[in-house]
Amino acid sequence: MRVKLIMVCLCLTLIKLQATAANVVIDFESAISTYSATATFTIVGGANEFFQIVTPPSGGWDLMGTVGNKHLGIWGNWSIVNKNGGWTGVSDTTYGKISFIGGVSNVSLDVFSRDNQSISFYGFAGGVLKTTVTPSLALSNVNGTNEYLARTVTLNGVDEIRYNNSGPFGIDNVIVGVPEPSALSLLAVGLGVVLRRRRRTV
Repeated sequence: MRVKLIMVCLCLTLIKLQATAANVVIDFESAISTYSATATFTIVGGANEFFQIVTPPSGGWDLMGTVGNKHLGIWGNWSIVNKNGGWTGVSDTTYGKISFIGGVSNVSLDVFSRDNQSISFYGFAGGVLKTTVTPSLALSNVNGTNEYLARTVTLNGVDEIRYNNSGPFGIDNVIVGVPEPSALSLLAVGLGVVLRRRRRTV
């Protein structure tokens, strides 16, 4: 009877854990350094790159963010003005990247551009490429500004994101969440605890 009661409590705890996963939202309403406990924005190998928090309509980006009054502007591979912050493959040692401090995370973000360009995101974990996402941008009117937009671009199980593009673009509403343990792994841990306690009392 006691073991059954413990199992019921364990299952209820499992349900609660899975329902309360915490997310951190990066909305770029403050300086980039404000978010350093969650993510860092780094230029590698002396790339000609620049991460700029933009308050429309300043900065000449002709873009509106999706959350709040500001967003992050990224140059990437903007060859017309000799920018090379995009990542083009394993031989490329000069690029910009976003790293997540808490380790492997599930990440989503909104991306937008004044042109209908191809923007690819590369998700890494432990230095190994895990996923590539190239979202389809749809012409949208955002607060009176026409731009090409994709919402909730998702890369799961990553601790670093690189990107490649052909012109300036913006990101906003970056949501970072630590992946939850699977139900089976949590249940296995719980069963181990129960069995150890039972052996001690026999």
